[in-house]
Amino acid sequence: MITLVQSTRDYFSHCEVEKGLSKLTIKAYRQDLSQFMKFVGCEALITQVDKYLIRKFIEDLIANHLKESTIIRKLASIKAYFSYLEYEEMITVSPVHKLGIRFRPKVQIPEIMNLREIDKILSLPRKKLGESLHCSWKEIDYKNIKTQTQADIFQHLVVLELLFATGMRVSEVSNIDLIDIDLVKNVVLIKGKGSRERIGALTNSELIELLKSYVDFRRSRETSNTSFFLNRQRKRLSSQSIRIITKKYVTNSLIKKHVTPHTFRHTIATLLIENGIDIRVVQSFLGHSSITTTQRYTHVSTHIQRKLLSSRHPRNSLSFNKRQKTEGIE
Repeated sequence: MITLVQSTRDYFSHCEVEKGLSKLTIKAYRQDLSQFMKFVGCEALITQVDKYLIRKFIEDLIANHLKESTIIRKLASIKAYFSYLEYEEMITVSPVHKLGIRFRPKVQIPEIMNLREIDKILSLPRKKLGESLHCSWKEIDYKNIKTQTQADIFQHLVVLELLFATGMRVSEVSNIDLIDIDLVKNVVLIKGKGSRERIGALTNSELIELLKSYVDFRRSRETSNTSFFLNRQRKRLSSQSIRIITKKYVTNSLIKKHVTPHTFRHTIATLLIENGIDIRVVQSFLGHSSITTTQRYTHVSTHIQRKLLSSRHPRNSLSFNKRQKTEGIE
């Protein structure tokens, strides 16, 4: 007879090879199923798990005051696992089918920033770099960057700009390679969830010039590593490092909101819709699955995306050359 532990080995191979799930998704599945197996007993047979046992596990999670969203995710992991066992005919019927547990997660309005707050965050690394190079940010020549601190600030600026310009997830920013940035067509290849890829249009001229400078600078400093962003050990900049960078500039900008890299994503989605961009374009732009969570995309051609975003992307409303003292930014 097959135990839970034995069956998960094939299951995770199936998730990686056949379903093409990302490493982060598989890691989450592993954590959720490991917790479930610990509760049930790792040596338990797959045929011994019934809906009552799963229900007890969920009740235990509730008793330990886990968030509803976390419990829903763990239940989804268990459901996907037993669906696989049923499909492979290792069990007759998935015990999740008639579980009878329904959650209605609270709809939480995500924190978003306004344009003035975005302006303050994106201005700060420019100001710091200008001070370090003894010039105003309008006179910055990125060829003059010499120190590691200057290089770090330059990279921080590009990270923050891409978060807002493209609405990428933090893992997607971390996973950019040099080859993914095409500054002839002005697009970026974004490697999203589940090995899905999409093309992001780069439509702001100031951002494009910044990226050109960064690519030249990046290639002059490190040629062996193909990652677009590097840490001080010349390894790929991690998602956690990007979170730390974001927190640093938000704090130094004296913004009181709880802002993470994902806040940039929420913000750009909201502002695009407010500026009249069709929701299907926004779904394509952000790489969202459909509202019905069926993993289907509403595809919009890069040509249409570029045409609409060129005139309506809020990044084009920012200007570092036209400052008013009333903004409180110098």
